[in-house]
Amino acid sequence: MSRRSALPTLLRVAELREAVARADAGRALVAQADATAERDLRARALGELPSPAAGATSLEQVAQLGRWRAEALRVAEGELTHAQAARATAVEGWTETRRRHQLLEGLADRARAARDEEREKVAQRLADDLSSSRERR
Repeated sequence: MSRRSALPTLLRVAELREAVARADAGRALVAQADATAERDLRARALGELPSPAAGATSLEQVAQLGRWRAEALRVAEGELTHAQAARATAVEGWTETRRRHQLLEGLADRARAARDEEREKVAQRLADDLSSSRERR
């Protein structure tokens, strides 16, 4: 495979990799939003513990419920931290694949410009040859 035929293939592969990375970043952003909503829900639930004086629940039951909700909040915060790190990694990956794609696009543009310039030189030489052969007649 020559360099000329490999470049469009490399460019297409870079384009597809960028699309995959962009989709991964989007999924990571959604996962982070879900984790944030879950953490906020758990934090509100912890703040809304029933008062033992307000009903038939005992202080021990309220304390146990508080411990469960606090543990759920701790887990949700851990998941949010993980989701934030995954989003950052995905965005970084997308950025890197985009940069590679742009570099390959620039290389393809330069190669195309060089081919166009060479064609123009060949066309000019042919025109010059044709003109000089007419002058000799």
